[in-house]
Amino acid sequence: MRQKLVRDFSAEQKENVKDEVKRELDTQYKAHISSLRDDLIIEKQKHKKTKKELVQANKLNDSLTEMNIDYIENYMLVGFKNEIKDKIKKWKDNNMKSS
Repeated sequence: MRQKLVRDFSAEQKENVKDEVKRELDTQYKAHISSLRDDLIIEKQKHKKTKKELVQANKLNDSLTEMNIDYIENYMLVGFKNEIKDKIKKWKDNNMKSS
């Protein structure tokens, strides 16, 4: 039956079907490429947003680290020094009372 249909088609009809199939395939191909392009744009935007968020998180982390270092240097060490001074003073006071 298929062979009969093929034989019954004129050369012009065969060419028309061939052109129609080609146009349909081209349309589908272009739609697919357009979809891929849109997906790529979306992924690039997501990447850019994620990168920006990571940069901000790293800056915040660096800032917090700096604050912690400042706290340790300015308050904990001062407190430790004061504690040592108090112990030395008590030790001297005890030594003077003993003498």
